Amino acid sequence: MVQPYLTNYRIPVFAELATRFETVVASSTPPGDSGYDAQAKGAPFATHHTPEVHLPGGALWQSGLVGLLLRFKPQVVLITANPRYLSFWAVLMLGRLLGMRVVAHGQGPYNKPALSTPAKLAYKAMLALASAYACYTEYSRQSFARHGLPITKLCVADNSLNLQVTVEPDQKTGRERGVLFIGRLREGSMLDVLVAAMDNVHENPAMADVELHVVGGGEGQAELEALAQSRPWIHLHGLIYDQQKVADISRNCLVGCYPGDAGLSVLHYMALSCPPVCHDDIARHMGPEPSYVEDGQNGLLFNANGREASLTNALSRAFTSDLSGIQQNAYQTYREVSFPSLGQRLLRILEEKA
Repeated sequence: MVQPYLTNYRIPVFAELATRFETVVASSTPPGDSGYDAQAKGAPFATHHTPEVHLPGGALWQSGLVGLLLRFKPQVVLITANPRYLSFWAVLMLGRLLGMRVVAHGQGPYNKPALSTPAKLAYKAMLALASAYACYTEYSRQSFARHGLPITKLCVADNSLNLQVTVEPDQKTGRERGVLFIGRLREGSMLDVLVAAMDNVHENPAMADVELHVVGGGEGQAELEALAQSRPWIHLHGLIYDQQKVADISRNCLVGCYPGDAGLSVLHYMALSCPPVCHDDIARHMGPEPSYVEDGQNGLLFNANGREASLTNALSRAFTSDLSGIQQNAYQTYREVSFPSLGQRLLRILEEKA
């Protein structure tokens, strides 16, 4: 398994793969302030450090990766499909030369309204060299077809979370007065926009008691702490890996909100029966997972272009409406996406290609 970084939410996935394959994970060390802090001690798979090297033009290389593959001669390789990594292309070509099955796992061109000729050629080469391409979501798979790319090697392994603790809708009252944020504190999170929108919401006396609960860490921690100093309704819980603690915090919250460019956080909100509130421009999001959100059905969408005003309206709508139906649908979406688990879906794909 080749990853840019080994993240905590991937560890249960690789543990499931290790039930069938002798599993080795190759990854780099993330920046210290990135909000990533994987703890793989005791995991049923081996890990190898392949340092990330930055090359001219924004290209990347995982040092030692090719040598690692030549040493282990794996039956099948599952690799993150990031075309910026020249090592990704090296693994694809090595697979062809050595008869090694290589399954690419990625988002696809979901966020590209149009593909340049070089980009289209790169995707075609990727699909020609890989044994299969496992898409993060059905929306990702459809994006290949929209751009006129071959789809015969595509399959879908819905990107999901392996959560041991969830909150079912009947465990919520509908009277919760909190907004939940889960994720890395980074520039793209746009928590300042959420804080500004909640300042606006508080102008309505009926919503003056709405609070914000933040679970996460990263380079934006100091900025958020500064905002919280004059706002006692902001609760900073820090980076928490204990799922029960996160679930307990969520019981104070009616909705989950990702004001910036979201990814898997929207699914985590659904698992906690907190309908997600996120923007409507899928091309801007960090990943294709916000495509799971349907406005008024299992979550609420706001306009990415009038972000603060539109988010204010969405939050006002949430706290002045009956969300019980949306809440039920959100939790059901989590169940549909997450069972079978990502590990089980990938295991089936790898077994077919091994």
